[in-house]
Amino acid sequence: MPNSINVAIFDSNDSTFCYPFFYQKSSNNFRCSNCLKLKKKCTVSFPKIDENGKEYFIHDPKKHICKPIRISSIKKISKFILLERKDIVFKEKENTKEVKIDETRILKLPNFEFRQSKYGKLGGKLVIFDTNDKSLCYEYYFVTRSKYFICGNCEKEKHRVTAKVHLNNETNEKFLELSKNEHICEPINDEFKIIDASNFIVVERNVERKPKKVIVFTSLTKEFYYELIYYAKGNCFRCIPCSNYNKNVGAKLYKKENGEEYLMSLKNKHVCTPKKYEKGKLQPKTIPKSMFELYQNKNSESNKILIVFTSEKKDFVYEYFWNRSLFQCSQCLKQNKYVNAKVRGENENEKYVELSKVEHVCTPIKFDQKKYKK
Repeated sequence: MPNSINVAIFDSNDSTFCYPFFYQKSSNNFRCSNCLKLKKKCTVSFPKIDENGKEYFIHDPKKHICKPIRISSIKKISKFILLERKDIVFKEKENTKEVKIDETRILKLPNFEFRQSKYGKLGGKLVIFDTNDKSLCYEYYFVTRSKYFICGNCEKEKHRVTAKVHLNNETNEKFLELSKNEHICEPINDEFKIIDASNFIVVERNVERKPKKVIVFTSLTKEFYYELIYYAKGNCFRCIPCSNYNKNVGAKLYKKENGEEYLMSLKNKHVCTPKKYEKGKLQPKTIPKSMFELYQNKNSESNKILIVFTSEKKDFVYEYFWNRSLFQCSQCLKQNKYVNAKVRGENENEKYVELSKVEHVCTPIKFDQKKYKK
C-alpha cells in the first residue's frame, strides 16, 4: 500500500485466514488494523532473527478482539502490492542518541527472568537471582513512567535500586543495566519453579488458546506423572487429587519470547501419589501428511474438507467437515457422536492431523477421487 508497510500473519488453525497488521514507524512495531477499528490496541514487536538468520514474529492470537479475515480478500484489493522481503527497508528512528551503558553493571540471561505481575500482566515482574544461591532472588516491579524496574523491598525502605532492560541488536537477546545503588534488602526464597517443555505434555487442546489438561513428569525418566486440569477462574492448572487433601497445588502455562511454552509451578508441593505413565493412553493419535488430504467444500472454499485414509491402500476414508475451529466427522455427527480432528504444523511439509480420543461409530466410506476438488 502506498507509503505504508502491511503484514499478514496467518491464523494458526487455518492458513487461508490471517490477521492484518500495519507498520508504525514511531514505535517500530506493527498494529492490528481490525482491532484498531474496534478501539483495541493489539501489536506485535519488530521481527526477530533466529539462529539461522530467519525472521520471525511473536504473535499471540489471544490478544485480538477481531476475527481473522480471508487472505483472498486482501489480494483482491488493487491498492495492495505483494512485496518480497528484500524489497522492504525499515528506516531507523531519526535523532536517536547512542546510549552508553556501564559494562560493569550489565546482567545477562539466565541470571534473571520476566514473570507475570500480581495484576496478571505478562512480563510485569522482574526476578533477579542471587549470585551465590539461585534459590534466592530479588523481585522488581515495572514503573511505566520511568520505563525501568524497581526493587520492591528496597523501595519500602526508601532506597531505590533499579534495572533497565536493553536489547542486543546483534543477538536480539535482552539484558539488564543495573543501577549503581546496591540492595539494602535481603534476597527472598524463589517460590516458583520453572518446568521446561521437555518435562510436561499438553494432553488436550480442544481449544487452541485454552488447553484443558497437562501432565507433568516427576523426573527425566518420565515413568510417573501428575495430571493438572485447567481452571479458567484462576487461569491455571490444578491437581484435583491434591485438592481432595485440601492442598492447592498447580501451575500456570506461559510462553517464552521464542514461542516455546513452559510451566511455572505454584507454591505448594504434591501430597498425592503420581500415576504410572503409559504413552499410548495419554498422547493424542496423530496422522502423517501421507495419510490425509484437504479439499474444497461445496462453496469452493479451500481446506474445508478433511479426508483421513484408513490404510496405506487408500481405498476407504473417514470424511471430516470444517466447523468453526476444527474438523468433525460428518457421519458420526449424524449419530450425535463428536469425533474431531485438527490439522497442525506451520509448514506444508510438516503438517499432520491430531485426532480426538473419541472413536468413530460410523463405517468408513469408499474413497472416490472424482468427488473432491483441491
